[in-house]
Amino acid sequence: MIAIIASASANVGFAVGTFAGAVGELGAYSATSAGAAATATAVVIGFATATFIEGG
Repeated sequence: MIAIIASASANVGFAVGTFAGAVGELGAYSATSAGAAATATAVVIGFATATFIEGG
């Protein structure tokens, strides 16, 4: 259980870091409402996928 939680935490940490980098690169686009909606959707999908893969 602890290993699963640690693995999931590592995945989330990696996803957050990747997302932060993507936001930095997107710049002006991510500041728009369309960009915000797209990035939020990507985060939700990514988190759900990671959770599914981890067996959560």
